[in-house]
Amino acid sequence: MTSSNGTPPPLAGIRVLDVTTAWAGPFVGRVLAALGADVVNVEAASRMDLWRGGLTGENPRRYPDGQLGERPYDRTVLFNSQNLHKRSLCIDIKRPGGREALYAVARNVDVIVSNFTPGTLARMGLSYETLSQENPGVIVVEMPAYGVSGPMSKLTALGPSMEF
Repeated sequence: MTSSNGTPPPLAGIRVLDVTTAWAGPFVGRVLAALGADVVNVEAASRMDLWRGGLTGENPRRYPDGQLGERPYDRTVLFNSQNLHKRSLCIDIKRPGGREALYAVARNVDVIVSNFTPGTLARMGLSYETLSQENPGVIVVEMPAYGVSGPMSKLTALGPSMEF
């Protein structure tokens, strides 16, 4: 990818592992991809990203021309707009080899972005403490809705809870 004047974008060569869902997380990955980073969005094989809208679709307003199409889970404006210019990977870390596959990808990136509740990345084997042993330059960005500590830190948030 190069700009109109032939220069590479500012984040060309930066590799990002995007393990996020809904709102702020996918948006961060989208911005990094727009700036030239190689962003890989990872979804759990056992649970589709909420913004895909389900296997059979929902709310026709979220689809091109209001049509669900044969594979509505690949057509929603929410999912596609926030995952623009990203590559995609689906891994089930609960199955044999899944966690190892995710870890193999993670130890070869520059940045990991997550918006899960605190401790989720550690349970996945992707904490900064674990990854930095093999990849000292890795940057791990965790942005849980209610912070990493404090009385509300373990709470999960959805968009409407953040929009008031």
